[in-house]
Amino acid sequence: MATVRWTGRAQAISQVETITIGGTIAIGDTFSVTINKKTVTYKAAAATIADVTAGLVKAMSDKSAPAEFREITWSDQSPDVVGTGPAGVPFTCTVSKNSAAGTISRTTTTAATGPNHWDNADNWDSGSVPAALDDVYIDGTSTSILYGLNQSGVGLSSLTIGANFTGTVGLPKDNPAGYVEYRDQYLQIGATTVKIGTGEGSGSGRIKIDLGSTAASVSAWKAGAALDSGLPAVIILGSNLSTFEVVDGSAGLAVFGGDTGTATTVLVGANGSMHLGEGASVQTVTTSGQATIECNVTTLTVDDGTCTVRGDATVAALIVNGGTCQYESSGTINSMTVSGAVDFSGDMSPRTVTDTTLKRGGRILDPYRSVTFTNGIQLDGSVNDVTAA
Repeated sequence: MATVRWTGRAQAISQVETITIGGTIAIGDTFSVTINKKTVTYKAAAATIADVTAGLVKAMSDKSAPAEFREITWSDQSPDVVGTGPAGVPFTCTVSKNSAAGTISRTTTTAATGPNHWDNADNWDSGSVPAALDDVYIDGTSTSILYGLNQSGVGLSSLTIGANFTGTVGLPKDNPAGYVEYRDQYLQIGATTVKIGTGEGSGSGRIKIDLGSTAASVSAWKAGAALDSGLPAVIILGSNLSTFEVVDGSAGLAVFGGDTGTATTVLVGANGSMHLGEGASVQTVTTSGQATIECNVTTLTVDDGTCTVRGDATVAALIVNGGTCQYESSGTINSMTVSGAVDFSGDMSPRTVTDTTLKRGGRILDPYRSVTFTNGIQLDGSVNDVTAA
Protein backbone atom coordinates (compact mmCIF):
# COMPACT_ATOMS: atom_id res chain seq x y z
CA MET A 1 0.00 0.00 0.00
CA ALA A 2 1.32 3.45 -0.96
CA THR A 3 0.21 7.06 -0.86
CA VAL A 4 0.02 8.44 -4.39
CA ARG A 5 -0.73 12.00 -5.50
CA TRP A 6 -1.91 13.23 -8.93
CA THR A 7 0.37 15.76 -10.61
CA GLY A 8 -0.76 15.74 -14.26
CA ARG A 9 2.66 16.58 -15.70
CA ALA A 10 3.05 14.11 -18.55
CA GLN A 11 3.88 15.33 -22.04
CA ALA A 12 0.95 15.45 -24.46
CA ILE A 13 1.41 13.06 -27.38
CA SER A 14 -0.95 12.76 -30.33
CA GLN A 15 -2.44 9.47 -31.43
CA VAL A 16 -1.40 8.44 -34.92
CA GLU A 17 -3.51 5.95 -36.88
CA THR A 18 -2.27 4.45 -40.13
CA ILE A 19 -4.89 3.15 -42.56
CA THR A 20 -3.36 1.11 -45.37
CA ILE A 21 -5.02 0.43 -48.72
CA GLY A 22 -3.80 -2.58 -50.70
CA GLY A 23 -4.69 -5.28 -53.18
CA THR A 24 -6.30 -4.66 -56.54
CA ILE A 25 -8.77 -1.80 -56.74
CA ALA A 26 -11.75 -1.81 -59.08
CA ILE A 27 -13.80 1.23 -60.01
CA GLY A 28 -16.87 1.31 -57.77
CA ASP A 29 -15.19 -0.41 -54.80
CA THR A 30 -15.98 1.28 -51.49
CA PHE A 31 -13.68 1.89 -48.53
CA SER A 32 -15.01 3.11 -45.19
CA VAL A 33 -13.79 4.50 -41.89
CA THR A 34 -16.07 4.54 -38.84
CA ILE A 35 -15.78 6.61 -35.67
CA ASN A 36 -18.49 6.65 -33.00
CA LYS A 37 -20.89 4.69 -35.24
CA LYS A 38 -20.56 7.33 -37.96
CA THR A 39 -19.06 6.24 -41.26
CA VAL A 40 -17.29 8.08 -44.07
CA THR A 41 -17.13 6.10 -47.32
CA TYR A 42 -15.24 6.71 -50.53
CA LYS A 43 -16.23 5.04 -53.80
CA ALA A 44 -13.25 4.42 -56.07
CA ALA A 45 -13.34 6.56 -59.21
CA ALA A 46 -10.17 5.00 -60.59
CA ALA A 47 -8.63 1.57 -60.27
CA THR A 48 -5.68 2.81 -58.19
CA ILE A 49 -4.70 2.84 -54.55
CA ALA A 50 -3.75 6.51 -54.87
CA ASP A 51 -7.31 7.36 -55.90
CA VAL A 52 -8.68 5.70 -52.76
CA THR A 53 -6.24 7.32 -50.32
CA ALA A 54 -6.81 10.76 -51.84
CA GLY A 55 -10.56 10.25 -51.85
CA LEU A 56 -10.70 9.12 -48.23
CA VAL A 57 -8.58 12.03 -47.03
CA LYS A 58 -10.77 14.53 -48.86
CA ALA A 59 -14.00 12.96 -47.56
CA MET A 60 -12.85 12.75 -43.94
CA SER A 61 -11.47 16.30 -43.96
CA ASP A 62 -14.47 17.90 -45.63
CA LYS A 63 -16.49 20.38 -43.58
CA SER A 64 -19.53 18.14 -44.07
CA ALA A 65 -17.79 15.19 -42.40
CA PRO A 66 -18.94 14.26 -38.87
CA ALA A 67 -17.28 16.23 -36.09
CA GLU A 68 -15.47 13.11 -34.88
CA PHE A 69 -13.52 13.06 -38.15
CA ARG A 70 -12.91 16.79 -38.37
CA GLU A 71 -11.04 16.94 -35.06
CA ILE A 72 -8.40 14.64 -36.61
CA THR A 73 -5.82 15.74 -39.18
CA TRP A 74 -5.84 13.35 -42.15
CA SER A 75 -2.94 13.15 -44.61
CA ASP A 76 -2.47 11.23 -47.84
CA GLN A 77 0.71 9.16 -47.74
CA SER A 78 -0.34 6.58 -50.32
CA PRO A 79 -0.72 3.66 -49.85
CA ASP A 80 -1.45 4.98 -46.35
CA VAL A 81 -3.90 7.45 -44.92
CA VAL A 82 -2.48 8.86 -41.69
CA GLY A 83 -4.75 10.32 -39.02
CA THR A 84 -3.22 12.46 -36.28
CA GLY A 85 -5.42 13.33 -33.33
CA PRO A 86 -5.31 16.38 -31.07
CA ALA A 87 -2.40 16.24 -28.63
CA GLY A 88 -3.24 13.94 -25.73
CA VAL A 89 -6.72 13.00 -26.95
CA PRO A 90 -7.37 9.35 -27.89
CA PHE A 91 -9.79 8.28 -30.59
CA THR A 92 -11.10 4.97 -31.90
CA CYS A 93 -11.74 4.11 -35.53
CA THR A 94 -12.49 0.98 -37.52
CA VAL A 95 -12.22 0.27 -41.23
CA SER A 96 -14.18 -1.80 -43.73
CA LYS A 97 -14.50 -2.28 -47.49
CA ASN A 98 -16.70 -3.66 -50.21
CA SER A 99 -14.15 -4.90 -52.71
CA ALA A 100 -13.38 -8.28 -54.24
CA ALA A 101 -9.61 -7.82 -54.32
CA GLY A 102 -8.90 -4.54 -52.54
CA THR A 103 -7.86 -4.46 -48.88
CA ILE A 104 -7.94 -1.97 -46.03
CA SER A 105 -6.27 -2.29 -42.62
CA ARG A 106 -5.65 -0.07 -39.61
CA THR A 107 -2.75 0.22 -37.16
CA THR A 108 -2.22 2.49 -34.17
CA THR A 109 1.25 3.81 -34.88
CA THR A 110 1.38 6.00 -31.78
CA ALA A 111 -1.00 5.85 -28.81
CA ALA A 112 -2.31 9.09 -27.34
CA THR A 113 -1.21 10.06 -23.85
CA GLY A 114 -0.61 13.21 -21.87
CA PRO A 115 -1.32 15.20 -18.72
CA ASN A 116 -4.98 14.15 -18.59
CA HIS A 117 -4.35 10.38 -18.61
CA TRP A 118 -4.82 8.45 -15.36
CA ASP A 119 -2.86 5.53 -16.82
CA ASN A 120 0.35 7.50 -17.45
CA ALA A 121 2.91 6.95 -14.68
CA ASP A 122 4.40 10.40 -15.33
CA ASN A 123 1.20 11.94 -13.94
CA TRP A 124 1.81 10.56 -10.44
CA ASP A 125 4.33 11.74 -7.87
CA SER A 126 5.36 8.15 -7.18
CA GLY A 127 6.26 7.54 -10.82
CA SER A 128 3.76 4.70 -11.04
CA VAL A 129 0.03 4.37 -11.73
CA PRO A 130 -2.03 3.70 -8.57
CA ALA A 131 -2.34 0.03 -7.66
CA ALA A 132 -4.41 -2.11 -5.30
CA LEU A 133 -4.81 -0.78 -1.74
CA ASP A 134 -3.14 2.55 -2.51
CA ASP A 135 -4.38 5.80 -0.96
CA VAL A 136 -4.85 8.25 -3.83
CA TYR A 137 -5.02 12.04 -3.46
CA ILE A 138 -6.14 14.46 -6.16
CA ASP A 139 -5.74 18.02 -4.94
CA GLY A 140 -4.09 21.39 -5.49
CA THR A 141 -4.21 21.29 -9.28
CA SER A 142 -6.46 22.24 -12.17
CA THR A 143 -5.27 19.44 -14.44
CA SER A 144 -8.26 17.25 -15.29
CA ILE A 145 -8.36 13.45 -15.45
CA LEU A 146 -10.11 12.62 -18.72
CA TYR A 147 -8.59 9.52 -20.31
CA GLY A 148 -7.20 6.13 -19.38
CA LEU A 149 -10.19 5.89 -17.07
CA ASN A 150 -10.77 2.13 -17.16
CA GLN A 151 -9.07 1.06 -13.93
CA SER A 152 -11.80 -1.42 -12.99
CA GLY A 153 -9.25 -4.05 -12.00
CA VAL A 154 -7.81 -1.80 -9.28
CA GLY A 155 -9.21 -1.64 -5.75
CA LEU A 156 -7.90 1.37 -3.83
CA SER A 157 -7.97 1.71 -0.09
CA SER A 158 -9.11 5.32 -0.46
CA LEU A 159 -9.65 8.03 -3.05
CA THR A 160 -9.60 11.62 -1.78
CA ILE A 161 -10.36 14.58 -4.05
CA GLY A 162 -9.67 17.95 -2.43
CA ALA A 163 -11.91 21.00 -2.72
CA ASN A 164 -8.85 22.79 -4.14
CA PHE A 165 -8.87 20.47 -7.17
CA THR A 166 -10.49 22.62 -9.84
CA GLY A 167 -10.10 20.25 -12.76
CA THR A 168 -12.60 17.53 -13.61
CA VAL A 169 -12.70 13.74 -13.43
CA GLY A 170 -14.42 12.03 -16.35
CA LEU A 171 -15.97 13.30 -19.55
CA PRO A 172 -19.31 14.99 -20.21
CA LYS A 173 -21.99 13.05 -22.04
CA ASP A 174 -21.94 15.62 -24.84
CA ASN A 175 -18.53 16.39 -26.32
CA PRO A 176 -17.95 20.15 -26.85
CA ALA A 177 -17.05 19.37 -30.48
CA GLY A 178 -20.71 18.57 -31.13
CA TYR A 179 -21.26 14.83 -30.72
CA VAL A 180 -22.30 12.36 -28.05
CA GLU A 181 -19.14 11.20 -26.29
CA TYR A 182 -18.01 7.67 -27.18
CA ARG A 183 -14.97 7.50 -24.92
CA ASP A 184 -15.22 6.32 -21.31
CA GLN A 185 -17.04 8.98 -19.31
CA TYR A 186 -16.44 7.65 -15.79
CA LEU A 187 -13.32 6.84 -13.82
CA GLN A 188 -13.87 3.11 -13.32
CA ILE A 189 -12.10 2.06 -10.15
CA GLY A 190 -12.73 0.41 -6.82
CA ALA A 191 -12.19 2.32 -3.57
CA THR A 192 -13.32 1.43 -0.06
CA THR A 193 -13.57 5.09 0.93
CA VAL A 194 -14.22 8.01 -1.42
CA LYS A 195 -14.01 11.57 -0.12
CA ILE A 196 -14.80 14.47 -2.44
CA GLY A 197 -14.27 18.14 -1.62
CA THR A 198 -12.04 17.88 1.44
CA GLY A 199 -10.29 20.96 2.83
CA GLU A 200 -10.56 24.51 1.53
CA GLY A 201 -11.57 25.44 -2.01
CA SER A 202 -14.51 25.82 -4.36
CA GLY A 203 -14.64 22.20 -5.50
CA SER A 204 -14.85 20.58 -8.92
CA GLY A 205 -17.83 21.00 -11.20
CA ARG A 206 -17.61 17.49 -12.67
CA ILE A 207 -16.64 14.29 -10.85
CA LYS A 208 -17.84 11.03 -12.44
CA ILE A 209 -16.83 7.77 -10.76
CA ASP A 210 -17.99 4.19 -11.34
CA LEU A 211 -17.08 2.09 -8.31
CA GLY A 212 -18.34 -1.17 -9.79
CA SER A 213 -19.18 -3.81 -7.19
CA THR A 214 -16.71 -2.54 -4.58
CA ALA A 215 -18.15 -2.09 -1.08
CA ALA A 216 -17.68 1.66 -0.72
CA SER A 217 -18.57 4.69 1.35
CA VAL A 218 -18.83 7.99 -0.57
CA SER A 219 -18.85 11.46 1.00
CA ALA A 220 -19.20 14.63 -1.08
CA TRP A 221 -18.29 17.36 1.39
CA LYS A 222 -17.89 20.12 -1.17
CA ALA A 223 -18.87 20.07 -4.84
CA GLY A 224 -18.33 22.98 -7.16
CA ALA A 225 -20.88 24.61 -9.45
CA ALA A 226 -22.03 21.90 -11.86
CA LEU A 227 -20.51 22.27 -15.33
CA ASP A 228 -23.21 20.26 -17.10
CA SER A 229 -26.64 21.89 -17.23
CA GLY A 230 -29.33 19.97 -15.38
CA LEU A 231 -26.87 17.51 -13.85
CA PRO A 232 -25.17 17.30 -10.45
CA ALA A 233 -21.47 18.05 -10.11
CA VAL A 234 -20.74 14.64 -8.59
CA ILE A 235 -22.19 11.56 -10.32
CA ILE A 236 -21.59 8.12 -8.87
CA LEU A 237 -22.24 4.60 -10.14
CA GLY A 238 -21.78 1.53 -7.97
CA SER A 239 -23.70 -1.54 -6.91
CA ASN A 240 -22.49 -1.79 -3.32
CA LEU A 241 -22.45 1.60 -1.59
CA SER A 242 -22.92 1.46 2.16
CA THR A 243 -23.30 5.24 2.49
CA PHE A 244 -23.57 8.06 -0.02
CA GLU A 245 -23.55 11.50 1.60
CA VAL A 246 -23.60 15.01 0.18
CA VAL A 247 -22.89 17.88 2.56
CA ASP A 248 -22.44 20.88 0.28
CA GLY A 249 -23.13 20.98 -3.46
CA SER A 250 -24.87 18.60 -5.83
CA ALA A 251 -24.47 14.85 -6.21
CA GLY A 252 -26.33 12.00 -7.87
CA LEU A 253 -26.56 8.24 -8.13
CA ALA A 254 -27.45 6.62 -11.48
CA VAL A 255 -28.83 9.86 -12.90
CA PHE A 256 -28.89 8.82 -16.58
CA GLY A 257 -31.46 6.47 -18.08
CA GLY A 258 -30.16 2.91 -18.11
CA ASP A 259 -27.63 3.53 -15.33
CA THR A 260 -27.87 1.59 -12.07
CA GLY A 261 -26.62 2.12 -8.55
CA THR A 262 -27.29 0.66 -5.13
CA ALA A 263 -26.87 2.35 -1.75
CA THR A 264 -27.90 1.30 1.73
CA THR A 265 -27.99 4.82 3.19
CA VAL A 266 -28.19 8.21 1.47
CA LEU A 267 -27.70 11.40 3.50
CA VAL A 268 -28.33 14.95 2.28
CA GLY A 269 -27.10 17.92 4.32
CA ALA A 270 -28.78 21.31 4.54
CA ASN A 271 -26.51 22.77 1.84
CA GLY A 272 -26.58 19.68 -0.35
CA SER A 273 -28.73 18.37 -3.17
CA MET A 274 -29.09 14.77 -4.28
CA HIS A 275 -30.55 13.20 -7.42
CA LEU A 276 -31.40 9.51 -7.22
CA GLY A 277 -32.21 8.28 -10.73
CA GLU A 278 -34.79 5.66 -11.61
CA GLY A 279 -32.07 3.03 -11.91
CA ALA A 280 -30.98 3.54 -8.31
CA SER A 281 -31.89 1.17 -5.49
CA VAL A 282 -31.83 2.74 -2.03
CA GLN A 283 -32.94 1.54 1.37
CA THR A 284 -32.80 4.67 3.54
CA VAL A 285 -32.75 8.36 2.62
CA THR A 286 -32.49 11.14 5.21
CA THR A 287 -32.51 14.68 3.85
CA SER A 288 -32.33 18.21 5.23
CA GLY A 289 -31.49 19.81 1.89
CA GLN A 290 -32.79 19.32 -1.64
CA ALA A 291 -33.47 15.86 -3.01
CA THR A 292 -34.99 14.48 -6.20
CA ILE A 293 -35.93 10.81 -5.99
CA GLU A 294 -37.00 8.71 -8.98
CA CYS A 295 -36.40 5.27 -7.47
CA ASN A 296 -38.06 3.08 -4.85
CA VAL A 297 -37.03 3.85 -1.26
CA THR A 298 -37.65 1.76 1.83
CA THR A 299 -37.50 4.61 4.37
CA LEU A 300 -37.52 8.29 3.40
CA THR A 301 -37.08 10.85 6.18
CA VAL A 302 -37.43 14.55 5.37
CA ASP A 303 -36.13 16.76 8.19
CA ASP A 304 -35.97 20.05 6.28
CA GLY A 305 -35.66 21.48 2.79
CA THR A 306 -37.55 20.11 -0.19
CA CYS A 307 -37.67 16.51 -1.35
CA THR A 308 -39.38 15.68 -4.65
CA VAL A 309 -40.45 12.12 -5.43
CA ARG A 310 -41.16 11.56 -9.14
CA GLY A 311 -42.19 9.02 -11.76
CA ASP A 312 -43.55 5.78 -10.35
CA ALA A 313 -41.24 5.59 -7.33
CA THR A 314 -42.68 3.94 -4.23
CA VAL A 315 -41.90 4.68 -0.59
CA ALA A 316 -42.48 2.05 2.06
CA ALA A 317 -42.21 4.51 4.96
CA LEU A 318 -42.35 8.30 4.49
CA ILE A 319 -41.53 10.38 7.56
CA VAL A 320 -41.74 14.15 7.15
CA ASN A 321 -40.46 15.86 10.29
CA GLY A 322 -40.02 19.25 8.64
CA GLY A 323 -39.65 20.87 5.27
CA THR A 324 -41.73 19.70 2.31
CA CYS A 325 -42.10 16.46 0.40
CA GLN A 326 -43.49 17.15 -3.06
CA TYR A 327 -44.94 13.79 -4.01
CA GLU A 328 -45.17 13.77 -7.81
CA SER A 329 -45.14 10.00 -8.19
CA SER A 330 -47.86 7.50 -9.01
CA GLY A 331 -46.21 5.03 -6.63
CA THR A 332 -47.74 3.80 -3.40
CA ILE A 333 -46.76 4.99 0.08
CA ASN A 334 -47.28 2.21 2.61
CA SER A 335 -46.88 4.35 5.72
CA MET A 336 -46.79 8.15 6.02
CA THR A 337 -46.14 10.21 9.16
CA VAL A 338 -46.34 13.98 8.67
CA SER A 339 -45.13 16.78 10.93
CA GLY A 340 -43.95 18.95 8.04
CA ALA A 341 -45.71 19.23 4.67
CA VAL A 342 -46.58 16.66 2.00
CA ASP A 343 -47.79 18.21 -1.25
CA PHE A 344 -49.53 15.98 -3.79
CA SER A 345 -50.63 18.88 -6.04
CA GLY A 346 -47.78 18.55 -8.55
CA ASP A 347 -49.10 15.31 -10.06
CA MET A 348 -52.73 14.39 -10.64
CA SER A 349 -52.05 10.67 -11.12
CA PRO A 350 -54.09 8.44 -8.81
CA ARG A 351 -52.00 6.97 -5.96
CA THR A 352 -52.50 5.28 -2.65
CA VAL A 353 -51.30 5.91 0.89
CA THR A 354 -52.12 2.93 3.08
CA ASP A 355 -51.52 4.26 6.61
CA THR A 356 -51.36 7.99 7.38
CA THR A 357 -50.60 9.81 10.63
CA LEU A 358 -50.85 13.61 10.70
CA LYS A 359 -49.01 15.18 13.64
CA ARG A 360 -49.00 18.63 15.24
CA GLY A 361 -47.97 21.23 12.65
CA GLY A 362 -48.34 18.78 9.79
CA ARG A 363 -49.91 19.60 6.42
CA ILE A 364 -51.19 17.33 3.67
CA LEU A 365 -52.10 19.08 0.41
CA ASP A 366 -54.21 17.11 -2.05
CA PRO A 367 -56.36 19.72 -3.81
CA TYR A 368 -57.20 17.44 -6.74
CA ARG A 369 -58.20 14.50 -4.53
CA SER A 370 -55.77 12.26 -6.39
CA VAL A 371 -54.81 10.26 -3.30
CA THR A 372 -56.65 7.31 -1.80
CA PHE A 373 -55.96 7.15 1.93
CA THR A 374 -56.76 3.49 2.45
CA ASN A 375 -57.09 3.62 6.23
CA GLY A 376 -57.99 7.29 6.46
CA ILE A 377 -55.89 9.98 8.14
CA GLN A 378 -55.14 9.45 11.82
CA LEU A 379 -54.64 12.65 13.84
CA ASP A 380 -51.90 12.74 16.46
CA GLY A 381 -52.84 16.01 18.15
CA SER A 382 -55.64 18.54 17.99
CA VAL A 383 -57.51 19.10 14.76
CA ASN A 384 -56.55 22.76 15.10
CA ASP A 385 -52.86 21.86 14.91
CA VAL A 386 -52.95 20.18 11.49
CA THR A 387 -53.90 20.97 7.89
CA ALA A 388 -55.45 18.62 5.36
CA ALA A 389 -56.49 20.28 2.13
